[in-house]
Amino acid sequence: MRLLAGIAIAAAVGAYPAQHQGTGKQPTTAAGTFAGKPFVAHSALVAYDVGKSCCPEKTIGNVDVFLFERAGISCAKLEAAKSAHFFSYTVEADGKRLPVGRAVPSSFFQQASFNVVGLTTGFQPGVSITFSRIDTAANALWHGSISVPPNTYNGKHYSLKGTFAARWCGTRKS
Repeated sequence: MRLLAGIAIAAAVGAYPAQHQGTGKQPTTAAGTFAGKPFVAHSALVAYDVGKSCCPEKTIGNVDVFLFERAGISCAKLEAAKSAHFFSYTVEADGKRLPVGRAVPSSFFQQASFNVVGLTTGFQPGVSITFSRIDTAANALWHGSISVPPNTYNGKHYSLKGTFAARWCGTRKS
């Protein structure tokens, strides 16, 4: 019985399951305020990261949607692109398919993060993401919308609203 439970847990945090669903065609038009300054996304990528969580310590699988101000960011340049400030939206999927055509429910842990090298400012209450298309084929696009209501942290203002067409970068181990 223990062996079966271990196999089920390992399978739950393997690669993101094949999913080809939805007809969304939104462009990347997300914009907002990043630490009090305007932020307009010109590139979007999505990846599934499998790695260790700190609290509690366990292996998890996160779908991460990344938005960058610089145009033309490719999957091969994802890590290098993180050297500038960027926005990310994380959904802890743990091997489960995400819903298409409706907001991801609050039963999935979600966080919207405004990132600069060495610092992440993340928000959870009130944030939402809706996928209108999920396609795990190589180089396919995921489409959807993100909403982060206005927030203030350490006297700086943050918000984001809009759509994305994010290139699928596949599953990565971190």
